[in-house]
Amino acid sequence: MKLSNLAFGLIFSLLSTAAVAHHSPFLFFDPTQTIEIEGEITKMVWRNPHASFELRSQEADGSMRVWQVEANSVSILNRMNLTRDSVNVGDQVRMAGWPGKGGGADIFVINILISDGTEIVLMPGNEPRWSSDLTGDEGNWMVTEADMDAPPQGATNSIFDTWSTSLASIREILMFDGYAFELTEAAISARAGYQLYDNPIFKGECVHKGMPTIMEQPYPMELVDNGEVITVRMEEGDAVREIKMSETVDAADLTADVMGHSFGKWEDNSLVVTTVKSSWPYVDMTGVQNREDAVYVEKFTLTADGKRLNYTMTVTDPGVFVEPIVVSKYWLRIEGVEVQPYDCQSG
Repeated sequence: MKLSNLAFGLIFSLLSTAAVAHHSPFLFFDPTQTIEIEGEITKMVWRNPHASFELRSQEADGSMRVWQVEANSVSILNRMNLTRDSVNVGDQVRMAGWPGKGGGADIFVINILISDGTEIVLMPGNEPRWSSDLTGDEGNWMVTEADMDAPPQGATNSIFDTWSTSLASIREILMFDGYAFELTEAAISARAGYQLYDNPIFKGECVHKGMPTIMEQPYPMELVDNGEVITVRMEEGDAVREIKMSETVDAADLTADVMGHSFGKWEDNSLVVTTVKSSWPYVDMTGVQNREDAVYVEKFTLTADGKRLNYTMTVTDPGVFVEPIVVSKYWLRIEGVEVQPYDCQSG
């Protein structure tokens, strides 16, 4: 299944904020244009938050030019069955991607054609450009419930498993996309003055998001039952949340934290979690403020067939939202998927 340009743009907006954590490609690259470059790979760095290359090409006048090439995160590429051995230093390749807005030798690569005629597509849902001989598999990103077999024996009664994001219905998992919530005048004013570099994830390459933004991350997530505490392990940034299965305490007695303080209980087979005192400064990537007195109520509900984990989040903060807002997404139980180390490296 291939995507429309709109859906592809939505996928990129989701993946790029996760994959290129220290800056969004939209800041520096122009997705409305595609250019091609050709030459020898002279350097390759295979790591999170993004893979990168240097490519040495010969210009029309005979001079040599070194291109700085950025790609998606290793976590995304690995789940497309692409590894550091898919291309190598010394390979002669053709690349297509988005040029840098500054007009320099910078490109965000989407397609690579290697010398044996094999094409590598580095963005799930993107069309091949030159060849029908493709490497890489977008299946883990584009799976639907209809594609899935019944879950493993005994799994239907438990949310405690690893859950994956599908990009097949992108609107259903971008919680904060298409913002249509009514903000207070103070929140509107604060958002108008927001600059991307105000956000902590743009100030350090390996800063993972806090609550509530972290719940939109597209990588696998595992729920682990430890009795009095439920652990939420998320691949992006190796982030961890702890949910205490006890009554919510007075928020005034708690010290603010980027993940907040979460307290859970079971209601009609759903896990309901209340989170308070999150010090993460923003709700989303557009500059809507998060304040420490905001209250987040999440609900995790397993479907009857055990394939899907539905999720809603109700946000109450009268200083930001005119009335409480409700956002939603879901995850799928894809057999064999595990939370992998993100192992972000700065530099």
